[in-house]
Amino acid sequence: MTDNRKGIFAKIKALLSKTTENGCTEHEAMAALDKARQMMDAYDVTDTDLAFDGEKVTQERVDRDPDDIRWTLCGSVAKFCDCRVWGDGASRKIVFLGLESDAMFASWLIDTLERFVKRHSLAFLADMGRAVGGETDLFGAPLNGADREHKRRSFVFGCVNRIAERLRQAAAERERVSGQSNGRSLVLVKGALVNDAFRALSLHLRTDRPRGMKADPYAFDRGRQTGDRASFGKPVNGHSNRPLAIGSR
Repeated sequence: MTDNRKGIFAKIKALLSKTTENGCTEHEAMAALDKARQMMDAYDVTDTDLAFDGEKVTQERVDRDPDDIRWTLCGSVAKFCDCRVWGDGASRKIVFLGLESDAMFASWLIDTLERFVKRHSLAFLADMGRAVGGETDLFGAPLNGADREHKRRSFVFGCVNRIAERLRQAAAERERVSGQSNGRSLVLVKGALVNDAFRALSLHLRTDRPRGMKADPYAFDRGRQTGDRASFGKPVNGHSNRPLAIGSR
């Protein structure tokens, strides 16, 4: 959306805020409402546009990673970010569909969570090696390349498993709270917009069930513990207008 369009939305919202509840006289409030409606007609602005600051439904595409961390997390990330998601097999891309800010947040979040999981999986292997003073596991057994990879993947599996659980729990809690507030109608409108755009694509999708694995119990548990420390807040823009990386608590 252009800066000019954003300015129009801001002016309309400012006019609509001039109500008797906000200290205006009835005459002032009616005049402001009339002016706001004139602007909405002139610039083809709907009530739905105002509710979502003129955002349209769009797609954001991200690459799949070799460990399929993003693919395993994408359904939970989409739920958390109010998006639809699917995989494009031809390009090996993950596609998020949602309002512009939601789809961009989903793309940023899944990328940052993947880096969080990878970073901590490598730190887990390093800590394990330091704890025993060499290439053995915590119980003194020799640790060859295949063992290290199995433990790393087990850690990743546990970490991703826990992050996905927490994302879905957070989405369910937000839905519960919105159901008790006036925000419920906006949630329904947003969902309808995204679902209508998804149906218009006429996609023919198939279910891709995640492959299970016989995980190393210790590494899996350490991964879940690490997944408890991942945070899901939106990026904060600094003076460089670049998002700050996600951290852990």
